[in-house]
Amino acid sequence: MTTYRYGYSARLLYDLIKDHRFETFIPDVYVEEIGAHLIEACIGYQHIIGLDDDLSFSGNAFVSHYACYLKKRGEKALSFKQYADLFGISLDRIRADMSDQDFYLCRNGSRNEISYLLFRYGIETVHCDTSYSGEIKPSLTAILEGQNIKKPDILVTHDVAVIKYLYGAEASPGAVKILCTWDKVHSVFKAQHKYKYEVLNPVSLIDLFSLAKPRPHYKYKNKITTLVDFAKSQSSYMMEQGAKIWDEIVSLEKDALADAELLEKAREFKNYYMANASMDQELDQDDIARAWEVWKKDKSGMVV
Repeated sequence: MTTYRYGYSARLLYDLIKDHRFETFIPDVYVEEIGAHLIEACIGYQHIIGLDDDLSFSGNAFVSHYACYLKKRGEKALSFKQYADLFGISLDRIRADMSDQDFYLCRNGSRNEISYLLFRYGIETVHCDTSYSGEIKPSLTAILEGQNIKKPDILVTHDVAVIKYLYGAEASPGAVKILCTWDKVHSVFKAQHKYKYEVLNPVSLIDLFSLAKPRPHYKYKNKITTLVDFAKSQSSYMMEQGAKIWDEIVSLEKDALADAELLEKAREFKNYYMANASMDQELDQDDIARAWEVWKKDKSGMVV
């Protein structure tokens, strides 16, 4: 069974979609975001990718996947350089200070490769127009502000384009359009607007498809994947918290972690923070950032 946090639900969903022969599409703007996430993984994580098993719970899906893959395959695993190349990224071209032009060239190359891989699995990439937002963007922005969610404007533009596509795309008689996403903002937006599509998170969609009448050989017959079942796949709460610390350090330091001394400080900081922080509540990213800056300057000044 696939055990990393994103792959578990993706594997179940893919099998269900394939078995029921549903049509599956992915917005081109989201494929661009996937490519950007891979570039972020290459910039910030390439020097720490095999350092800590906690990274299997990273917020970056590529880091999470590769960390699990590396743990499973051991010495037989592809290097991270080879892994990135599978998705159209040459690790030698990736730098934290790369120009916007170089970034877009790399992202677009990865986007094209990922679109091809998705097509091989029966998932078609569809174009979503980002040129006009109408009343959608102000409404979406208000939801983000109301929930105190910070999201770059380009990602908001992408979400608007996807909503426009879903609202305007024609569907066959009797067909239902479903947006499958972990992003709760889409669910809130849909609840406020009577657009003709549905929004479900992966776990809910797995439940729905599992309830649909399967073919006789269907291997998930009568099996419902609840939130509790999904939580069981994320086997270590402590590892997930450790991954949050690594994610925050990477977001601050990026490729500076190539420096061996800084990397060792980061490892020591992560262990110290985990040992002293309260695990009864979610770790605060801002607090991690402040504590890390203190730790870098003077370990003795560290206060959690």
